[in-house]
Amino acid sequence: MAAAKLTRRTAHQLLQRGNAGLRKLLDTLGDCAIATALRNLGGHDINLLQQAYQQTDPERPTVVFAYTIKGWRLPTEGHPGNHSALLTAEQMRTLADTLGANPDDPWAAFPAGSLESRLCEETACRLRRPPAPANPPPSPPIQLGRHHTGTLSAQAALGRFLLDLRRDAPQVAARVVTVSPT
Repeated sequence: MAAAKLTRRTAHQLLQRGNAGLRKLLDTLGDCAIATALRNLGGHDINLLQQAYQQTDPERPTVVFAYTIKGWRLPTEGHPGNHSALLTAEQMRTLADTLGANPDDPWAAFPAGSLESRLCEETACRLRRPPAPANPPPSPPIQLGRHHTGTLSAQAALGRFLLDLRRDAPQVAARVVTVSPT
């Protein structure tokens, strides 16, 4: 309920200089109705995703970022810690029932020939790209030009290492991708 009230406050802030008719409509809705209306975008915009894929360079690795509500319709929905949250057995059964799935076989494929199965196959074909040619990776240096002393946090040590790598082996550093689960 606190999130719903926050959504109402956010909606009203967005309307400070906006449409009076929309403000009047918001005033007739309860907090939960506003939260549902503003946060449920109905899934990804497939046409927008297709446009993004069509604009990619097939010769280079590509990442497409899409707005998602993590844990949509689950007890962990939108919670900052839900990346590592596990559902209880009861929550898994409830989810399976909601989706019409078998909780004892959560990774079951759609029935062969079904609309869902055909859609998955068509989408896989449409998104399939030719393999990118493999370039031999540069050899990483055995040592970097600096010896670190003292006590550092893991994050600070990684930052210094990456700076040294960029200075001493830029062709290797150019291939480093860091990822944060937050």
